[in-house]
Amino acid sequence: MTTDISEKGLETLIMRHVTGADGLTVAPGAGADKPNPAGSGYFAGCAKDYDRAQALDVPQLFAFLQTTQPEAFKKLAMADDPKDINRLKFLVRTSQEIGKRGVIDVLRKGVSHGPVHFDLFYGTPSPGNAKAEILYVQNRFSITRQLAYSRDETRRALDLCLFINGLPVATFELKNSLTKQTVDDGVEQYHRDRDEREQLFEFGRCVVHFAVDDSEVQMCTALKGKGSWFLPFNKGYNDGAGKAFCRTYSFLSSVIPYSNTEWEKLSIMLNLLTPKLPAPKEEDLSKGILESIDMDSYRVEKKAVMKIALEDKDAEIEPAPTDASGRKSEPEMDRLSNILKTFNDHFGTLFTDADRVVKRIRDDIAPQVAAAVAYKNAKENTPHTARMAHDEALAKVMQHLLKDDTQVYKQFVENESFKRFVGDMVYAITNQ
Repeated sequence: MTTDISEKGLETLIMRHVTGADGLTVAPGAGADKPNPAGSGYFAGCAKDYDRAQALDVPQLFAFLQTTQPEAFKKLAMADDPKDINRLKFLVRTSQEIGKRGVIDVLRKGVSHGPVHFDLFYGTPSPGNAKAEILYVQNRFSITRQLAYSRDETRRALDLCLFINGLPVATFELKNSLTKQTVDDGVEQYHRDRDEREQLFEFGRCVVHFAVDDSEVQMCTALKGKGSWFLPFNKGYNDGAGKAFCRTYSFLSSVIPYSNTEWEKLSIMLNLLTPKLPAPKEEDLSKGILESIDMDSYRVEKKAVMKIALEDKDAEIEPAPTDASGRKSEPEMDRLSNILKTFNDHFGTLFTDADRVVKRIRDDIAPQVAAAVAYKNAKENTPHTARMAHDEALAKVMQHLLKDDTQVYKQFVENESFKRFVGDMVYAITNQ
């Protein structure tokens, strides 16, 4: 059996892994009630189902709404006709909300159409919440290959596009190093051929755009032609790829309700593992420099001769410091009462137990940040990078509050003023 090493072969491999089928012979219309068990929980979408005018996979969207909110869906009074006026109004409304608010906000908060409100995504259920679990499994994650997205350039097609309940979330351009193309060619294709004026590529309509080859992945959240900025999204270990994955996942997980527990496990493992890995051996850039310098051409040269004269007058000697230890005294820490007053002035309405929050920041969070090895090294060796190292250490410490103190964590992530206050407060404490 011959192995297909082309770009098309890579598409097929991915499609079979996530959907259980190659995605080439999918009939129009979201006919399946459940994903193929041979895949990873995704439906195989049909490129013909994509509405280029509204940038939506309409059958997947309607299948989700009919299953989860049948009574509200009936109130739309839509006929099974692509030109039905009620159908067009609802699709236009949904598309406009995505364009105005962004797909993440629409997935989180849903969309209202006249007197009817629709939820467009059900988040990961908490343990023991049976109702939420039933709703969550009704989400329709689908992926479509060779998606013709443009109304003008009708022959242009994406290799893959990922949808959640019919709303586009991520696009993919695939390359294969065995055919002399790499992830860099995928990035260049986005730069050159993927016009940000196309509806699908407008900022906020998709969460992310991926360039992928058989060994590397890069991602971009805002396409701007040649100015599109791609970041690494690799899970590997070479060239800092593990750290890059942790940084990228930390960002995405704060805005997208991920359900992939393996990614979460990988992120936690890499955050613990990478500090313990030996630093890579770097080339000694100074090697050979002395040998290449002709030291005989360098000599001491007299430039000038002068006398240093002191003024002939009485001088005053400052009194010796009274501190017998001879060292600089430690600055006095701000009193807890002052910190509480400042905290209450700014955030007293956010918490019913402000005293506990402040004490937790001072007595629990600050010591953990101060103990971070990277932060301590920065303060001792590169003070100009200390604040950056502090902020990274604080972000890691705050992640552990997700289970213990959800309210504080939520404010830290969503409230920029609170995040800045906590950062300044912890930095001041740890810099005493």
